[in-house]
Amino acid sequence: MVLDTSVLVDSLTGEKRSAPALRRVFERGERILLPALVYYEWLRGPRLPQELALEERLFPRQSAIVFGLAEARLSAKLYGSVRHPRGREIDLAIAALRDGSGGGTVDLEPGRLQRYPRASAVWRCLTAPEAAAEAPLLQ
Repeated sequence: MVLDTSVLVDSLTGEKRSAPALRRVFERGERILLPALVYYEWLRGPRLPQELALEERLFPRQSAIVFGLAEARLSAKLYGSVRHPRGREIDLAIAALRDGSGGGTVDLEPGRLQRYPRASAVWRCLTAPEAAAEAPLLQ
């Protein structure tokens, strides 16, 4: 499972509203992945030293999912498939990382990518070619 920045922030800062849910995921033994792009968003925000230490204990940075050439290509296709993508570049790039994670992206705003139905269809077609028949938006 890939965590979005919103989940990381909501779990480890302020009131830590998502901390109990994140704890349950850890207790179930699920594999949790953080993309380097999530670290970028996390590290650029104002963070307290104890928040940074907790994040590093839970999610060692050396295990970050790298945003490489394959992910850049997929992200560019997603970007080109949506209307008005400006300001959502990072969201689309993180969505592109779902392909190699073996799971979905956990986001506090789960409908975020659904705002871009064409991007969802493109993502399904690129990562599961058999889904192309289900994607009339691409034809």
